[in-house]
Amino acid sequence: MIPIWRTFLKRNLRRIFLLADAAFLVLLLACYSNYSYLLKNTWYLFSSSLAHRLQTNAFLEGRLSLSHYPFGLPLDYIWTGKAMYQNWGLGVPLLRLPFEWGARLCGHFGFPDRLILAFYLLVMLAVLNSATKRILGVMGIGGCWGLGFLIRWFILAWVLFAPGMTELLKTRFTCYDETVFYGCLYAYVLLSLLWIFMHRQSNRLLFGICLASGLAWLIRPTLIFYGLSTACLAVVLSYLQDRNLRLVLWSSVFFALGVLMEAVFNYLRFGSCLEFGYAATVNGWPFTEYPLRFSNPVKLAHLATVVKELAGALFFNFSWPSHLNRKIENYCVVFNYVQLWIMIAGAGCFSIFVFLERSKLFSGVRQAIPLRVIVYTLFWGIANFGFLFLFYLYLPTLTSRYMIEFSIAINAVFFALIFLVVLLIFQLRRRIGIFLICYFFLLTAIYYLKHDYFLDGKRQLISAVTQKEAQRLVADFNKNTSARPFMPDTLYCGSKVSVDGLRFQSSGWRMTGDCQVGVLTDIFLPAKRCLSFNFSLLNNFSNAEILVKRDFTFLKMSPTQVIKSPSIKDLSFTETFCSELQENSGISLYSIAWVSGEHFTQDKLPVKLNWVSSLDH
Repeated sequence: MIPIWRTFLKRNLRRIFLLADAAFLVLLLACYSNYSYLLKNTWYLFSSSLAHRLQTNAFLEGRLSLSHYPFGLPLDYIWTGKAMYQNWGLGVPLLRLPFEWGARLCGHFGFPDRLILAFYLLVMLAVLNSATKRILGVMGIGGCWGLGFLIRWFILAWVLFAPGMTELLKTRFTCYDETVFYGCLYAYVLLSLLWIFMHRQSNRLLFGICLASGLAWLIRPTLIFYGLSTACLAVVLSYLQDRNLRLVLWSSVFFALGVLMEAVFNYLRFGSCLEFGYAATVNGWPFTEYPLRFSNPVKLAHLATVVKELAGALFFNFSWPSHLNRKIENYCVVFNYVQLWIMIAGAGCFSIFVFLERSKLFSGVRQAIPLRVIVYTLFWGIANFGFLFLFYLYLPTLTSRYMIEFSIAINAVFFALIFLVVLLIFQLRRRIGIFLICYFFLLTAIYYLKHDYFLDGKRQLISAVTQKEAQRLVADFNKNTSARPFMPDTLYCGSKVSVDGLRFQSSGWRMTGDCQVGVLTDIFLPAKRCLSFNFSLLNNFSNAEILVKRDFTFLKMSPTQVIKSPSIKDLSFTETFCSELQENSGISLYSIAWVSGEHFTQDKLPVKLNWVSSLDH
């Protein structure tokens, strides 16, 4: 019997390892789903945040917009003057599309949101598992059994349970957080594909990496940094291998095709290839809308101030606030100084690697692949960390979910350091590797001792609902976004006339109170060529610098008229702003900025808006 079993194991060893990998993946996903509340309750598998579901439904109905009316406009959705759109990209709805289409064919309302997320999480783990197995194999310890098996599953467990994505699932997990979560999954897949390409290069894989890197823009604009670095490194590797410029050109074409797809979607929705719709986001908060539509006051700050604030947000839980007029949203602890140590160690290793590569320390490396993996992964992590840091440096809003986007870059540096330790110990027999292992275990222990969640994980149940509740929410949205019969051309101070369903009408204007305004006023009116309004300056206020936008377009000011009206006690001004393009249909969002970015500090200005009207001329 023994020879028979040995023969059976020898012939089926690959299948046994594949089954063991699959079993461990399912077990790891099950543990993570319970720990992170992803699938904590089997009845609550749908999301109460409808943005991705509504966009997927729109795709299935052959359109990009969610509605052609601004009525029932939810918080942070986009109104362009022609249609309503959601604010979280088209990548996640496209990933959901096959599941929703299959559910519709089977006669169901829709596919559970949490199950779709669990599927793509499993896909990411499978790709990362395959890539890590290959890398550890070429480093001489084997990725299928023994120590290689343990290191591989440590990396997978670190991705799931270490800082980053888990914090999103254990807090509120609305469409804001869900989009970032999908972005993290996509970035890990790009890193894994790059590792696989380093192990075994092929033209098909190169073209696939470049196309996938270009499509990263669809999920989140910041993912283009991860996509661009992945595509560039893959192309550089290919060129160094074959010196084939034609292959480089075709790779660039595939990358451009992915970028072009997002550019076309942007043009169809917002009229510009580089417009993502944020300038037309409506939430009724002047201090967040003003920087997106007019000027960002954070750009006036000193470099040292913004660097200190962003570094404090990243590694010290927003503990270094500044005087900047920047919205801070901190709802979970993400990183601490352990991640800072990892980045410093990674940057140090990368900076001296050029000098060490040809020294005796690496003289025993049997292949170039291990060194290539370490150097390129370090570069990939450090470069993406730097790109994200520069992008968020002057952003008018900082939130915890933005910080989580850094986790992929930080973990990439951490994985490169792990590979360096493996290379030093098991292929080069260097004692320094033992010291580095102790260092990594110390970092891990300190992190888990110091890390604490800001909110209890039960908060996640707020965004998880049953299928019946999700169906009701979608029906309510469709009902609230239907057409209304009446839309006035003029709004007056003290008037109680309102249009049912316009939630953010006259935000920033105390229309039924003292009629004073904030730094920004939003008015929904019939789309016409000009906007005219009358206002009074109180208390000798002289800092008014008025700008007007209709949807995405700035309006030009006509000559000011100074009048004395019997019904208005103070001297008032009538301003008229017009566009060169004629608008004869639809409802536009007119935004009036009353001050410049330098005076972006007051919630209530000494400016009284008496009336506002849209005109044809």
